[in-house]
Amino acid sequence: MKVGKGYNLLTGDALPSPAVTGTLSPVQMSGGQQVVSQIRRIEDLETLHTSLGVSVDAGGSYMGFSASAKVDFVGESNFTQYSTYLLVKVSVSNAVLTFDDPVLTDEAVLLVQNGDSPRFRERFGDCFFSGIVRGGEYFAIVEISGSDVKEREETAVAIEAAYDGLVASASLSVDIKTKKEHSKSNLNVSINVFQQGSVSTTDQDIGSIMAKAKGFPPSVAGDLAYPYALVIEEYRALRLPSDAFNPLDIENQRQVLLDLARRRFEFITLQNDIRHVLTSPEDFTDPDVAALKASYDEVVAAVNQMQKEASACTRDPGRCQFTVFDTSKFPLPDLRPGAPVPTTVTAPALVGQTLAWAQATCTRLGLGVDQYPTSGPDDHSDGVAWQEVLSDWTDQDGVFHSRIGEEHVRVTWQQQPAGTDVSAGSNMIITIDPA
Repeated sequence: MKVGKGYNLLTGDALPSPAVTGTLSPVQMSGGQQVVSQIRRIEDLETLHTSLGVSVDAGGSYMGFSASAKVDFVGESNFTQYSTYLLVKVSVSNAVLTFDDPVLTDEAVLLVQNGDSPRFRERFGDCFFSGIVRGGEYFAIVEISGSDVKEREETAVAIEAAYDGLVASASLSVDIKTKKEHSKSNLNVSINVFQQGSVSTTDQDIGSIMAKAKGFPPSVAGDLAYPYALVIEEYRALRLPSDAFNPLDIENQRQVLLDLARRRFEFITLQNDIRHVLTSPEDFTDPDVAALKASYDEVVAAVNQMQKEASACTRDPGRCQFTVFDTSKFPLPDLRPGAPVPTTVTAPALVGQTLAWAQATCTRLGLGVDQYPTSGPDDHSDGVAWQEVLSDWTDQDGVFHSRIGEEHVRVTWQQQPAGTDVSAGSNMIITIDPA
């Protein structure tokens, strides 16, 4: 794929004909590195795709060179509701090269002047590649499986603490090995890695994953940078030879395909869930094997039907229609009594994280959050309670203040130590300050 070529949003295909030409130069003030480094829980397949930069709607601003390879990478995880998933993500952008003054090629200009929208889209798609991103990216999907919910959660919290530097990565590898050896719930931790740029060693244990994530940005700096993503832009952004020319409206097609993609994610997860139950029936209460096998066949048929409808919609807008696909028709057995939902949960490591991340993490664990300014819960020196600062407010002198977003506030202290047991449904006590 090269800068200047067209791109078909509906099929995700890069087209062979150059659509746009021009000179490339670095974006002004784009020197240095922009690094995104995080570990996050993954609750569903769509979130996993978008976190990797493989958007369900290809109309996003970036598209990786190896989009198909990333899709294969996601498929290797066999996502189910019976495992806990963590994604370690490091994305590094050193510089972005973009067109200075892009113009359509002569062939594209001729189609625009003739008002031939169908042929234009056939040759050049809906968008064009307007720039290239150099740097690299590193992803590791950590799957924690086992029938004991609490055991999985404790392992996940320990891995998150290691990523945040609160626990030594080397000792974590030993601790996980010990947990697996003594587990009575078939605890297992598996890792899948995807990397673009600076491929040197294969990392398959938690300690190596953490070390690689920390040291990845320097390994793709300067001349070591790898061209890993392209910038996508619509043709409407260009000065077109004819103001009367309108690219084909594909919004309805995009909406139908987006709905099909999301339903497909749900059914693929259900397919993996049923396979898991059939593979480990001892972890579930009275599984009806015959009924589950019949459901599995129906789910596979539904996934195949979605693929057929998506292909038909892509080729012909007149065949795009919303179809009902409902996962609730396929009940699954409950986990066996030996794996109950715990009455206690493991306190997450919140210090250093944003308030938005802390709130989302605690909500997921069934915990509340009581936040106070760093100087203490009784500090009202600015004339307003801290909770009010998280929304627009007016001080005692009548001066209006805009809210400080939760994403710009960080946790500086937590009362319940990370890794300790706290009662399910209780509140984490934290202090916070603007980042």
